[in-house]
Amino acid sequence: MNKMIFSLVFISITTVVGCGDGTVTQTEVERPIDVTDDSLFAGLKFSEDDAEYDLSRGEFLVAVLSATCDHCQKSVPIINESSATQELPQVIGLVEGDETSLDNFVLTTNPAFPCFLIDIESFFNLIESAPPRLLYVQDGKILNAWDGDLPGAEIVVESLVETHK
Repeated sequence: MNKMIFSLVFISITTVVGCGDGTVTQTEVERPIDVTDDSLFAGLKFSEDDAEYDLSRGEFLVAVLSATCDHCQKSVPIINESSATQELPQVIGLVEGDETSLDNFVLTTNPAFPCFLIDIESFFNLIESAPPRLLYVQDGKILNAWDGDLPGAEIVVESLVETHK
Protein backbone atom coordinates (compact mmCIF):
# COMPACT_ATOMS: atom_id res chain seq x y z
CA MET A 1 0.00 0.00 0.00
CA ASN A 2 1.33 3.40 -0.92
CA LYS A 3 1.94 5.50 2.15
CA MET A 4 2.26 9.25 2.10
CA ILE A 5 5.26 10.37 4.06
CA PHE A 6 5.92 14.02 4.64
CA SER A 7 8.13 15.86 7.10
CA LEU A 8 6.91 18.19 9.81
CA VAL A 9 5.33 21.23 8.20
CA PHE A 10 3.57 24.35 9.32
CA ILE A 11 0.15 24.80 7.82
CA SER A 12 -1.27 28.28 7.82
CA ILE A 13 -4.97 28.10 7.24
CA THR A 14 -7.15 31.10 6.66
CA THR A 15 -10.82 30.46 6.24
CA VAL A 16 -12.50 32.65 3.71
CA VAL A 17 -16.00 31.58 2.98
CA GLY A 18 -18.29 32.81 0.25
CA CYS A 19 -21.75 32.10 1.60
CA GLY A 20 -25.01 32.30 -0.28
CA ASP A 21 -25.84 35.55 1.51
CA GLY A 22 -22.51 37.09 0.51
CA THR A 23 -21.06 36.88 4.03
CA VAL A 24 -17.32 36.36 4.29
CA THR A 25 -15.89 34.92 7.49
CA GLN A 26 -12.18 34.89 8.17
CA THR A 27 -10.01 33.31 10.86
CA GLU A 28 -6.37 32.35 10.80
CA VAL A 29 -4.77 29.37 12.48
CA GLU A 30 -1.07 28.50 12.49
CA ARG A 31 0.15 25.32 14.09
CA PRO A 32 2.66 22.61 13.35
CA ILE A 33 1.30 19.24 12.33
CA ASP A 34 3.13 16.02 11.73
CA VAL A 35 1.93 14.83 8.35
CA THR A 36 3.33 11.32 8.33
CA ASP A 37 1.76 8.20 6.98
CA ASP A 38 -1.89 8.62 5.98
CA SER A 39 -3.01 10.74 8.95
CA LEU A 40 -2.52 14.00 7.08
CA PHE A 41 -5.81 15.52 8.25
CA ALA A 42 -5.74 14.31 11.85
CA GLY A 43 -6.63 17.19 14.13
CA LEU A 44 -7.41 19.69 11.36
CA LYS A 45 -10.55 21.71 12.01
CA PHE A 46 -12.11 24.47 9.96
CA SER A 47 -15.05 26.63 10.84
CA GLU A 48 -17.34 29.09 9.17
CA ASP A 49 -20.24 30.91 10.76
CA ASP A 50 -22.01 28.18 12.79
CA ALA A 51 -20.47 25.17 11.05
CA GLU A 52 -17.34 23.31 12.12
CA TYR A 53 -15.53 20.77 9.99
CA ASP A 54 -13.22 18.41 11.88
CA LEU A 55 -11.32 16.42 9.27
CA SER A 56 -10.09 13.99 11.91
CA ARG A 57 -13.64 12.79 12.58
CA GLY A 58 -16.11 11.57 10.00
CA GLU A 59 -16.08 11.47 6.23
CA PHE A 60 -15.22 14.29 3.84
CA LEU A 61 -14.43 14.86 0.20
CA VAL A 62 -11.59 17.38 0.16
CA ALA A 63 -11.03 19.29 -3.05
CA VAL A 64 -7.46 20.62 -3.28
CA LEU A 65 -7.47 23.55 -5.68
CA SER A 66 -5.43 26.55 -6.72
CA ALA A 67 -7.37 29.81 -6.94
CA THR A 68 -5.60 30.84 -10.15
CA CYS A 69 -5.62 27.45 -11.92
CA ASP A 70 -7.95 27.37 -14.95
CA HIS A 71 -8.33 23.59 -14.69
CA CYS A 72 -9.31 23.92 -11.00
CA GLN A 73 -11.86 26.60 -11.84
CA LYS A 74 -13.37 24.44 -14.59
CA SER A 75 -13.60 21.52 -12.12
CA VAL A 76 -15.86 23.35 -9.67
CA PRO A 77 -19.15 22.38 -11.41
CA ILE A 78 -18.11 18.71 -11.17
CA ILE A 79 -17.24 19.15 -7.49
CA ASN A 80 -20.56 20.99 -6.97
CA GLU A 81 -22.31 17.89 -8.35
CA SER A 82 -20.61 15.76 -5.69
CA SER A 83 -21.48 18.34 -3.05
CA ALA A 84 -25.18 18.06 -3.97
CA THR A 85 -25.21 14.24 -3.96
CA GLN A 86 -26.71 12.91 -0.72
CA GLU A 87 -24.81 9.60 -0.95
CA LEU A 88 -21.52 11.48 -0.66
CA PRO A 89 -19.92 13.10 2.39
CA GLN A 90 -19.52 16.83 2.98
CA VAL A 91 -17.24 18.52 0.44
CA ILE A 92 -14.60 20.98 1.66
CA GLY A 93 -12.35 23.04 -0.61
CA LEU A 94 -8.74 23.73 0.37
CA VAL A 95 -7.62 26.48 -1.97
CA GLU A 96 -4.08 27.77 -2.48
CA GLY A 97 -3.76 31.49 -3.09
CA ASP A 98 -4.22 34.76 -1.29
CA GLU A 99 -7.38 36.42 -0.03
CA THR A 100 -7.94 38.39 -3.24
CA SER A 101 -7.45 35.37 -5.52
CA LEU A 102 -9.75 33.27 -3.33
CA ASP A 103 -12.43 35.98 -3.43
CA ASN A 104 -12.13 36.04 -7.25
CA PHE A 105 -12.21 32.23 -7.36
CA VAL A 106 -15.44 32.13 -5.31
CA LEU A 107 -17.08 34.89 -7.39
CA THR A 108 -16.05 33.28 -10.68
CA THR A 109 -16.81 29.63 -9.90
CA ASN A 110 -19.63 29.82 -7.32
CA PRO A 111 -18.64 26.72 -5.33
CA ALA A 112 -21.49 24.96 -3.49
CA PHE A 113 -19.05 23.93 -0.76
CA PRO A 114 -17.04 25.88 1.82
CA CYS A 115 -13.57 26.94 0.70
CA PHE A 116 -10.63 27.48 3.03
CA LEU A 117 -7.38 29.19 2.09
CA ILE A 118 -4.14 27.22 2.49
CA ASP A 119 -0.52 28.22 1.98
CA ILE A 120 1.60 27.11 -0.96
CA GLU A 121 3.68 24.59 1.02
CA SER A 122 0.57 22.82 2.30
CA PHE A 123 -0.88 22.85 -1.20
CA PHE A 124 2.15 21.06 -2.66
CA ASN A 125 2.09 18.54 0.19
CA LEU A 126 -1.53 17.70 -0.67
CA ILE A 127 -1.23 17.24 -4.43
CA GLU A 128 0.81 14.51 -6.06
CA SER A 129 1.42 16.06 -9.43
CA ALA A 130 -0.94 18.79 -10.56
CA PRO A 131 -4.26 20.14 -9.33
CA PRO A 132 -7.12 19.69 -9.00
CA ARG A 133 -7.17 16.80 -6.57
CA LEU A 134 -10.16 15.26 -4.81
CA LEU A 135 -9.51 13.25 -1.65
CA TYR A 136 -11.82 10.95 0.25
CA VAL A 137 -10.92 11.41 3.92
CA GLN A 138 -12.30 9.28 6.74
CA ASP A 139 -11.33 10.00 10.34
CA GLY A 140 -8.28 11.98 9.22
CA LYS A 141 -6.98 9.35 6.81
CA ILE A 142 -6.93 9.55 3.02
CA LEU A 143 -8.64 6.44 1.66
CA ASN A 144 -9.02 7.45 -1.98
CA ALA A 145 -7.78 10.17 -4.34
CA TRP A 146 -8.59 11.44 -7.82
CA ASP A 147 -6.23 13.71 -9.77
CA GLY A 148 -6.51 15.93 -12.83
CA ASP A 149 -9.83 15.42 -14.62
CA LEU A 150 -12.06 14.79 -11.62
CA PRO A 151 -14.81 12.17 -11.85
CA GLY A 152 -18.51 12.96 -11.65
CA ALA A 153 -20.53 12.19 -8.54
CA GLU A 154 -21.76 8.82 -9.83
CA ILE A 155 -18.21 7.51 -10.26
CA VAL A 156 -17.19 8.86 -6.84
CA VAL A 157 -20.18 7.07 -5.24
CA GLU A 158 -19.24 3.79 -6.98
CA SER A 159 -15.63 4.18 -5.90
CA LEU A 160 -16.58 4.79 -2.26
CA VAL A 161 -18.82 1.72 -2.29
CA GLU A 162 -15.77 -0.28 -3.43
CA THR A 163 -13.62 1.38 -0.73
CA HIS A 164 -16.04 0.22 1.98
CA LYS A 165 -16.19 -3.43 0.84
